[in-house]
Amino acid sequence: MGIFNISNYYNWFNIRHKTKYKCNYDYLTKSEVLNVYNSYSNYVKLHLKIEIEKNKRIGRIPNFPEHISENAVIHILKHINPNEDWTWNCKGDIFCRTTNTRGEVKACQHGPTSFTPKKDLKKDTLFYLDCSKHLNDGYIELYRIDKYYSTLKDIKINSEQTFEDQQNQNRRARIDFKKFPDFDSFKVWSGKLSDILTC
Repeated sequence: MGIFNISNYYNWFNIRHKTKYKCNYDYLTKSEVLNVYNSYSNYVKLHLKIEIEKNKRIGRIPNFPEHISENAVIHILKHINPNEDWTWNCKGDIFCRTTNTRGEVKACQHGPTSFTPKKDLKKDTLFYLDCSKHLNDGYIELYRIDKYYSTLKDIKINSEQTFEDQQNQNRRARIDFKKFPDFDSFKVWSGKLSDILTC
C-alpha cells in the first residue's frame, strides 16, 4: 500500500461514491481478495473473543462483505471451469460473458437469505456461498442453481406464502437454505478459500 498518508484516505473517502470511480475491471486479484478476507475474518474473531470473555453481546457482526463474496465466487468458478469467463464489471453481482448469464451471489454466515423483490431474476443463476464455517480456516461451500427462480418459486416461505407469492407482492422473501430439500445436490465446490486464492 506504500507510505501511509491519512489525508489520502480521507480524500478518497469523500469522492469514492462518484460514478466515474465505479468498478470497471473484471475482478480483484487473488491476493487482494485473500487480504481483505483475512482482515474481515480477524475482525469477526476478535469481536467474538471479546464477547466470549465478557459473556455479553457487544454489537452486531457485520455481514460477509459483498466485494469478498462476489470476487471469491469468480475465482472459484474460474478454478472449476476456466472456459467460463466471469466478470465483476457488470450490472448486478457477476456476469458470464461466455454464456451471457447473470449471476446473483448470496453469502450467508447465519440465518436465512433474503432476496430483493425484483422481476427480472428468472434468467439469473444463483451462487449461494455458505460461510457458516468460514472461521474454521476459511472453509466455505459454494452452491449453484441455474435459472433459480423456477427452482425456488414454490418453496414455502411461511404457512401461507411461497417465494413467488412474496416476489409478486414486492416483498423480500427470506429462505433458510439449510432447510431446503436436497439442497446439497446443488453444491459445486467446498474447501478453504485460501486453497483457491493461493493456487
